[in-house]
Amino acid sequence: APLTCTLTATRLPTAHRFTLDAVYTHRYTHTVTWADWLSGDHLTNVVTVTCHPMQYLTATTSAGVSSSVRLFWPAVELSKTGSALAAVGEEVVYIFTVTNTGSTDSPALVLDGFSDGLLNGVTPAPDCGTLAVGESCVFTAAYTVPTGAADPLVNTAIITYHPQGFDNRVVASDTHTVNLFQAAVRVGKSGPDFAAPGDAITYTIRITNAGSADSPSLILDSAVDSLLGDLTAFVPADCATLAPQSNCEFDVPYTVPTAAPCPLVNQVVVTYHPQGAVEVVTDTAAHSLAWAIVGDLVWDDRDQDGIQDAGEPGLADVPVTLEGGTSHSAQTDSSGHYEFIVPPGDYRLAVQRRAGYLFSPAGQGGDPERDSDTDAAGITPRFTVGACQQDSTWDAGMYQATLAVVKADSPDPVVAREVLTYVITVLNGGPDPATGLVVTDTLPDGVVFLNAVPAPTTVAGQSLVWEPGDLASAAALTITLNVRPTACGTTITNTAEVSSQEYPAVSTSEATTIAACPDLVVGLADQPDPVESGHTLTYSIAITNNGPGMAVGVVLTDTLPREVILGDVVPSPMNQAEQSLVWAVGDMPAASSLTFVVHVTP
Repeated sequence: APLTCTLTATRLPTAHRFTLDAVYTHRYTHTVTWADWLSGDHLTNVVTVTCHPMQYLTATTSAGVSSSVRLFWPAVELSKTGSALAAVGEEVVYIFTVTNTGSTDSPALVLDGFSDGLLNGVTPAPDCGTLAVGESCVFTAAYTVPTGAADPLVNTAIITYHPQGFDNRVVASDTHTVNLFQAAVRVGKSGPDFAAPGDAITYTIRITNAGSADSPSLILDSAVDSLLGDLTAFVPADCATLAPQSNCEFDVPYTVPTAAPCPLVNQVVVTYHPQGAVEVVTDTAAHSLAWAIVGDLVWDDRDQDGIQDAGEPGLADVPVTLEGGTSHSAQTDSSGHYEFIVPPGDYRLAVQRRAGYLFSPAGQGGDPERDSDTDAAGITPRFTVGACQQDSTWDAGMYQATLAVVKADSPDPVVAREVLTYVITVLNGGPDPATGLVVTDTLPDGVVFLNAVPAPTTVAGQSLVWEPGDLASAAALTITLNVRPTACGTTITNTAEVSSQEYPAVSTSEATTIAACPDLVVGLADQPDPVESGHTLTYSIAITNNGPGMAVGVVLTDTLPREVILGDVVPSPMNQAEQSLVWAVGDMPAASSLTFVVHVTP
């Protein structure tokens, strides 16, 4: 008769019930766990079956059986190593070591696959295909760090095996990190902006390790200059090895050749490599040196026409000054020529008049190569000479005079009501003394005479007369005359005349520009108004220059009533005497204004 049975087993989660007619087979699966492994290297399963006839519940029978399965533990280990430090563009070599670390009774491991998050197409070595327990294999792969790579450069490798004859998968991975540094070098080169051929100069070269803070020191490979050549002999020890962010500098002397080109340009190139790396870093720096040449001729203009004519010789030993940012002085050579080698810039020339000579008129022939260029005082207009430019067109003609008068003014333009100074120079270039010399200066309207050295013999209105007596041959008389113009925004002309018994009268005039006058307006406001006694009263004083000229030496005076007590004043007055406040305001340009605040208590 059929039996009703219950099957229980150590590895069966729940009891299994079935009807047994003759033979019954029951299959179930158990996955080996870590707990199974820890309990021993054999997996034992005990099965018990209890049955009874279907109609007789108490008549039971049972049977049992056990089985044992030997357990093994497959495992693999992957180690990935390589450089810990690298630079962009440098090749990094990774070393992969694979080891079968399974239990001693486990079968060999068979390779299923390998991948790397950074490296593509890497295939493990052939001996990595099958690994017995305890065996290892090694393979390598190279990678060139690209521009823009993440820093740090992190990548993970994964390798997969299965035990020979089994479907289990064993996986191992390892991650390697490369710290990327940025190697860089910077070089700077400095020297004078100006030097003339033949001058001794010094170049200063400064080198900086501009790499990232984690980069290695830089090792010098070479330092070469296009003009100075190999600089190895000048490089100090602290430039040979440069730590990150450190710098060094050194000087190199040089003499500018007399035939040097202008501009004189040279470039330094430094080459370094990071310590322990093959990468090369380099940088360049250039320096440019330039000059300008100004000059030409001072000559004896015998026909007094201001044009260099055939047969008119040069004048030797005439002092010439080139005025600009700094002054440069020279003297004409035996042929009357002079030359300046100077920095490019804005200049004017001042030629010293030779005794007994007067300067020729300027710009008479329309030819810069032959015309005289100075005014009656020996001054040229301002001009600009550029880098590497040679301007040899500045000439000065002089001629011998008998009796002459020269006048110069300063300043020009002048501000109304400021002092205007005339310098009158009387020259006797003739062979005989000038006896009974008379100098007359007629001041224009709108000018007030102040003083003169020497003092005039007579003053009649705007006419000043000096009677100094005789003037010897080749002698000169200088009169310094100070006046004060009163008109604004105009031009005045002052004329001086000189005569003597031997020579006819000659005269000269000097035009002076008078700057536009200022228009000062002063406003005074009080707040509050009315004010209670004992409370603060504020005066606001506003000064405005409505132009168009500058107001020079402005002084503000505020006289307070005796019934008030002075409090704060902004800005503080320069002087205070009892109730009188004085501010030395100074110069006020057109369209400018100033405000002064005075607090008092009535």
